[in-house]
Amino acid sequence: MTSIQVRPFHRRDRQQLADLVNAHAAAVVPGMGVSVSAVLSELERQPGEFIVDPWVSERATLVAEQRDRVAAAHLLRYYADERVGEAYRGSGEIRWFLFWPEAPAGNPYWPDATEAAEKLIAACIGQLEEWGVSSQGAGGELPVPGVYGVPDQWPHIRALYEQAGFAHTGHTEVVYLARLPTFNTRRNRPSPACPCGGRLG
Repeated sequence: MTSIQVRPFHRRDRQQLADLVNAHAAAVVPGMGVSVSAVLSELERQPGEFIVDPWVSERATLVAEQRDRVAAAHLLRYYADERVGEAYRGSGEIRWFLFWPEAPAGNPYWPDATEAAEKLIAACIGQLEEWGVSSQGAGGELPVPGVYGVPDQWPHIRALYEQAGFAHTGHTEVVYLARLPTFNTRRNRPSPACPCGGRLG
């Protein structure tokens, strides 16, 4: 039986974490992904979120490794005083939780991380309880455009959240994304493609 250790995120985990984030993002928006540095920046703060991000009093990123694959989660704790909006005040959340889903039946070569994920979700709840938060939430907001909540494309995440006692309360959103042509703002017409695959002008 494989030993699974839940521990804080280490810098050596960065590529595996980025691969995990990008695989889950691409399941929602094909071709979508972010760089390793973008993922690492997200673990420290969200500079683009100028209202809610300053309300965060503590952050923690935890990983659990199984058969050389990691499950990972990012947790936030919010201040419990008047500087924070009432809906967030004193609360804590699993900002996102990711793991490789179980392999299709008959494929012994796919190293899923289900057992690691089960240990990790227990550790996440333990961390939220240790923080003494007034309420606990869980979601899937990645540092990727259009990926938040718990998308339908992540049934393994939804099932694990429900198994841990989280329940969906609130509305369901349908997000539509479309690819738009690249325009040259000076001439207001599509820019020609350059041989290197980028854009000119």
